[in-house]
Amino acid sequence: MMQELNYIRCGDYYIPDIRLPEEARPIGRWGRMHRDYIKEHNPIHINDLCLSGELWTYLADLNEQAHNRLELIIEQMKAAGFKHDMRETTLGHLQRGGVPVAYDRVLASQFGVKAFEMVLNQEYGKMVAYRHPNIISVPLEDAVAKMNFVTMDNDLVKTAMGLGISLGI
Repeated sequence: MMQELNYIRCGDYYIPDIRLPEEARPIGRWGRMHRDYIKEHNPIHINDLCLSGELWTYLADLNEQAHNRLELIIEQMKAAGFKHDMRETTLGHLQRGGVPVAYDRVLASQFGVKAFEMVLNQEYGKMVAYRHPNIISVPLEDAVAKMNFVTMDNDLVKTAMGLGISLGI
């Protein structure tokens, strides 16, 4: 498909007058994460999308798909027997409390990349998990099969108590 190309004169030069199509949908969190991912891992693809004017639409579509997938995963977890409140959240520092640090950002990025890899590999009905030292996928049924409790003989509990940190016990 050949488009008519117009030029704008700027001083002694003619610059192509390229106009991108309008797209009203936001690219959202998932679109931004994927844009950063393809910038780093597939620069030719992002260049093609930019030059064809399809980048924003591509990222908005991807964001909608990821959001729909998240809703489906939450439904699957509920169907698998998970009875607690579930929602999308920011990782790391919210569980520990306090300000996010570089480790939180790296871990969140690793989780996001693994989640996208799972979607690309059509690994549905699973969640991303950290099992030292790897980021892995775990079937939802296994994830909600039993409650995981922290016991008093856990090394982190012993360390916290040794430092005088109250755990509400």
